[in-house]
Parts: sequence; structure tokens; C-alpha cells
Amino acid sequence: MSKRLKIRIFYIQCPTLDTEACSFLLLSQNSQQDALEFEIHNTETDLIPEDFTNKSSLKKPIARERILSECKTITERYDEWVKNNVHQGFGARSEMGSISIFITEIPLELNFYARKEEDVAVISIAAWRRHIAPPSALEFIIRIVQRLAVPYLLKSYLRSHFATRGCLFDFNQILSGVKNSVLLGYICEDCRNILLKQLGENKVDAIIQLVDLKWIGKVDEAGSVANILKKSFHYELDLTKGLKPTWLERVKEVLPSTLTQQVIVFITGFLLAALLFYLRLK
Repeated sequence: MSKRLKIRIFYIQCPTLDTEACSFLLLSQNSQQDALEFEIHNTETDLIPEDFTNKSSLKKPIARERILSECKTITERYDEWVKNNVHQGFGARSEMGSISIFITEIPLELNFYARKEEDVAVISIAAWRRHIAPPSALEFIIRIVQRLAVPYLLKSYLRSHFATRGCLFDFNQILSGVKNSVLLGYICEDCRNILLKQLGENKVDAIIQLVDLKWIGKVDEAGSVANILKKSFHYELDLTKGLKPTWLERVKEVLPSTLTQQVIVFITGFLLAALLFYLRLK
């Protein structure tokens, strides 16, 4: 069996995203195929530029060249930190992937949601809005991670095609444009032929299986990835619209739908009555 290509995942400045749920979903890909192996790496704060860690970084879009350059520097510092600390300090093995994908809520210029250069790629979910769901934000993230990761298996990089086909390699300038690709889980004939020439049928079949997100399963299917996400991380893919569940979505998760509706009606009625009482006093 050929060696898997290891892909490192880093989070920088993700104050809203449910990174634990996201990490579980990304790591779940490892048991579905044998072409890629995903790893989650937690960077120390002092390895990240200070202006990437303050709140203002979430408002002002950053240039593609700047964020890619900073992410390269972070990986270099991180590799040095691992070299000096992991084996000696923790007694752990330190082998890991050399390809790094950063997930961030820092906005990119021109509303881009993904950028790549050599062995470093960046995904920005700053443009995520609740109305984009369904599918959930996590399903968008896993699709973009796949889009960036798969071409690293090739000797020559596979560029996206301008025509929208619902393919993993569709060109989509804005985040919401990825929706067709997420929903269809498809690799078009042209892209499949390119993959076949360089990777062979077995690896391509593994990639197709990965891209077809049916392996996530249903929420009510015991032991499925979707079921575990709900039970262990309180993130229900069919319900959660934001980067993490709201309090109301958590209530809906644990209560039967009819009872949830009754609770919402009660709260709405109570607030309306309070407002009318307040207006009368005035």
C-alpha cells in the first residue's frame, strides 16, 4: 500500500468557529480512504503575529500575499518548536506532514475564501452567513479542504475549471458559490481523467469516496459521523446554520420538534406581552 500524503490543519483567529467539531469532521476522513491523512495541529499564540490575534484582524481584509507569507513563517516557527520540544519534552514522536492548510476567520481581500502557494494554503470563512446554510459551515469547510488537499497528490497542480459543474474543482470566486460542489459530491469527467493519468484507479476511487460525503451518515444513524457530531459536540449538521450552534439550535437539538415550537411560541408571546406592557406604561 502506498504511503498516505499527510495534510496539517491549523486554526488561526477562529473565535466563532466550533473548532472541536470541525476537527472531528476533518479527521473522520482518515478512516474513509488511504490517499490522504489529515492532522490537527495547535499553534502556540506566540508563534502567530500579534495583529492576527486581536479583534481588529476580523474586520479589515488582508492581502493574499501577506497572509500566505505569514502562514509560511508560522509553519517554520512551529516546525522549529516541534523539533525542540515534542520529542525531548513530551517523549512523543514528531513526524508529521509538510503540507499545511490554515483555517481562519480573518477576511481576505476581494472576498476570496481560499488561497494557495506551494505547500501552504489558507481558507477564510469570514464571509460565512447563516443564510448560506444548508449545507452547514462544517460541510463547506471540509469540501474546501478537500479541494485544496487533493491536488497535492499530483505532480502537476490541477487548476479549477471556470464552468460550474458541481465538481470539486469548480471555480467559485465567493464562498456561497461552493454550495453546488458540497451538495453534489462530484468530480467531473475531465478532472477524473486528469487524476486517473497521474494517480491510477485505486487512488482515484478513494478520492471519489471521500468527496461523496454520504460517509458522514445521518444524525439518527447510531455511530455515524453525523450522529457523533451531534452527541459529542452538539453540532447537528442539518440544524446548525452558523459557525457554531446558537442556544436556540441547542434547545432544538435536545427537545422534540413540537415541544421546541411550543417553547418558541411561549417566549415570543412573553416578549410581546412585555413590550405591550412597557408601551402602556409610557
